[in-house]
Amino acid sequence: MCASSHADDVRKLTDDELLETLGELDNAHCRGLPLYDLPSADGPPFPGVLTTLGLTKDELQLFIVEASGDTTIPFLDRLAQWTSSLAPAAPPAGPSAADGAAAAAPLGGTSARGRGRGCGGGRGGGRGGRGRGRGGKDAQGSLCAPSVRVDHSADWWKLTRNADGTWCHTAERSRNFKGVDKPIYNTTRSTPKKRSASGSLEVVHDETWALGTQLDDKWFKFLRDQCVVYLHYQRGEQTALKLSGKPYIKRFLETKKMGGQDVHIVNEPSLDELKKFIAVTLHRGMKGNPSIKHYYSEDAGNYCPLVKQLGLSRHRYQDLIMILHCQDDFSSAGKDKAKTRGPEECRKVQDLLDIFKQNCQEAFKAGRELSYDEMMIRWNGLLKEKFIKQPKPISVGLKMMALCDALTGYLLDFALDKKDGTRKDDVLFRVCANYEGKNHRLYADNAFVTVHSLKELVKKGIYCTGTTSRSTGKGLPAEMIKVKEFKTEGGETAFTLGCGDVLRVGEYACMEAKCDGPSGCAAASETLFCYAWFDSGICNFMTTVDIPEDDTVLRRACLAGNSAEESTRVRPERASFSAASNYNRFMAGVDTNDNMRSRYFCQKHSRKWWHAVFYWMVDVATINAYIIWCLGNGIDRRKDSHHGGRYRFLMRLVKKLAGVKDSDAAPVSPAAPVSVSKSSKTRLVQTGTRISEEGELTVGDDILLRLPSCEMPVPVEFVLHPKYAHCKKGPVYKHCYIVSGHKSKTSKNIRPK
Repeated sequence: MCASSHADDVRKLTDDELLETLGELDNAHCRGLPLYDLPSADGPPFPGVLTTLGLTKDELQLFIVEASGDTTIPFLDRLAQWTSSLAPAAPPAGPSAADGAAAAAPLGGTSARGRGRGCGGGRGGGRGGRGRGRGGKDAQGSLCAPSVRVDHSADWWKLTRNADGTWCHTAERSRNFKGVDKPIYNTTRSTPKKRSASGSLEVVHDETWALGTQLDDKWFKFLRDQCVVYLHYQRGEQTALKLSGKPYIKRFLETKKMGGQDVHIVNEPSLDELKKFIAVTLHRGMKGNPSIKHYYSEDAGNYCPLVKQLGLSRHRYQDLIMILHCQDDFSSAGKDKAKTRGPEECRKVQDLLDIFKQNCQEAFKAGRELSYDEMMIRWNGLLKEKFIKQPKPISVGLKMMALCDALTGYLLDFALDKKDGTRKDDVLFRVCANYEGKNHRLYADNAFVTVHSLKELVKKGIYCTGTTSRSTGKGLPAEMIKVKEFKTEGGETAFTLGCGDVLRVGEYACMEAKCDGPSGCAAASETLFCYAWFDSGICNFMTTVDIPEDDTVLRRACLAGNSAEESTRVRPERASFSAASNYNRFMAGVDTNDNMRSRYFCQKHSRKWWHAVFYWMVDVATINAYIIWCLGNGIDRRKDSHHGGRYRFLMRLVKKLAGVKDSDAAPVSPAAPVSVSKSSKTRLVQTGTRISEEGELTVGDDILLRLPSCEMPVPVEFVLHPKYAHCKKGPVYKHCYIVSGHKSKTSKNIRPK
């Protein structure tokens, strides 16, 4: 966020930008807090930044715009003067230890409303000098705990080239990756085996095994248990549930006579039913029907024979959707557990997500390169966590921060962005927590790459590369920002940087800084590089991975040639450096997963927001299963998916989940007889082909195929036709023929006698 000195720029500051600016303050009372107050069930609300500072949002924006032209340095004194000039602080009602500690703070800990709140070891400094603490933890988790100071400072110095064209830097490459050479599925997990012809046991890498690595029996049993808990809750809430309850609940109840009284017994859904439910959900996503009614319709345009073979009726499928629950929010144990949940957890579905996340990490060994980006989940209801106007194919919905393997697109870890004021750096650290200390290489875009995030990741044993910019990349040196654009003598565009370097197309400048290395590592420090590269414009990079080395990148394909007949589609190369080429190669891990999800997705309209998260989990589970299935069978995923391999994988998976025997038809031989319509015959004759009297379709002397012999249609009276057997009058304007067992119509009008 780059603040201006004009008051009209206030509208440009969003809540996230305000929090990022306040993160520069050296004040423990507002660092790590959300912008607004959080409600509390058993007391006054937990204070936010606005309450702590005693300012409104408009006053805070006005101060940032007018009082500080440079937001990259702390402006604590100016903020203190601004706060004191708004309204005098009310004197405390009585001396207390909490008030004394608040008075010793730089901002006084007192707002214009006469209240002071501290967030060090709980809640302290309430009204009238009263204070109470909760051992450093509140009901919402750790929102009020002081966070680590965000440090974007770095001692940058400019690098120059040697006589041989190499860069003069001080970086050392002594770290080795502590993992597998290439991504592979975990062979320690149980896999089915079958007896071969020779008598030995062979591992079977089929579709159900692949999905079982993601959605195992523990996942299905937990889902079944939560649905049962909800059914029992509904039965307990309504005494006469069989008569006055919800319609879909009634179908899960059975009335039995016990002791002369009617007793309602819950017919719990079985695991086989839930597997059929997942199968039907996946098949709906493949067919793309707009509603359940269209999916189960028997009309000629919508009918699919496989729908009935799956063994789940329309009403039963709708009932399972109605009772679908992923978390216990009804029993006393579930309510007690909900009170202890942290702010980062996703309510309503977190327990099921935890099982899925554990399966994802146990079933796959990631390679050295990882990709971190955001996934959008389509949702357009009323929800605080909803994002709008996002520059994504899905512009409105929930935002899931995802960590994927860079080469395969396999999802490894994720976290929902809840828009609760949590810094993007903290979400990044939490998602990457399970991959620390292995010297992974992480690739992210300019929304997450800052000097602070790179330095903290290096301490955790993760090295990062990503793009950055002045608006999002905190700590970016001013010497690497373009200051002037001009035209050279040849008419080409060039830029002059703050360090004095002139960049033309394909040229780059580099700066270096030192940062602390990982704990327990022999290297005392690591090197942080910053680049400014002229591609289509000035593009900034920061990395702790690659040293400055000349390289090339492939641009988008374009037509090249002197004429339209001689033009060919080529991908031109452009001079760059190693960090840019590696970024283009390994950044698309999350985008690959998103692209596969956009082709076949099972999410349909629902009023419940967590249904969207549940369907997203099922979609990503099938994608991970397909990736593991390809690795287990030695199949190239890109080629197989391009030729319909994933569609066939999903069809076989749907049939096996529902217990349907896979009876794929044999491919049609080219020599098999093919019927040709009248219009097709005319079109073929016009293109130089002819049909002989023997029924052979030929081009010159070559016989393409032999047409089947056809008999003339025999008219059948309407009274003999089975379709009109129940009708006394019969058809008035139709004349039916039977040809090879199929009914056809003509335009001849007849009237029955």
